[in-house]
Amino acid sequence: MRVSLRATQSFSLHDVALFFKMAAQLRVWCALVTAQLGFGAYGVIVTKFAKDSNADPLVFCLLRDTGAFPVMLLTAFLVEGKVSMPSLR
Repeated sequence: MRVSLRATQSFSLHDVALFFKMAAQLRVWCALVTAQLGFGAYGVIVTKFAKDSNADPLVFCLLRDTGAFPVMLLTAFLVEGKVSMPSLR
């Protein structure tokens, strides 16, 4: 089956599937680069602010973990569809 956009171009379903596969790979690469930039920027921020103002680096660790918790919770909810809490019994 061919999908025609213009008279000079036509794409098969295989071409469309290949495009979506490449788009998914691009999203993964963008996520990896963003994570790496975040980890790299964290070291720069700690070096710049914590050492110049004699702040405790553990404060920055606490801020990082506090900021990461809602992001990870939202990601888990979007991926899994539910958030299950462990039972104490």
